[in-house]
Amino acid sequence: MLPVGPLPLVAGDLETFVRGQVAACRLSLHLIGKSYGIVPEDSERSIVELQFDAVRGASRIGLTRIVR
Repeated sequence: MLPVGPLPLVAGDLETFVRGQVAACRLSLHLIGKSYGIVPEDSERSIVELQFDAVRGASRIGLTRIVR
């Protein structure tokens, strides 16, 4: 299960980190609730939204995504 450890709280660093983590995955599970979540520095979108978008491209190359 990834990530191991805390996520970066600056948008560009977070996107780079998530893409690197996704490279080692076969499945991506996104648990989306009613709260918008934390918005990292240099972003207007939440961590959940940034993660979801970063994984979107990987799903085109065989990564399975589950959204709940």
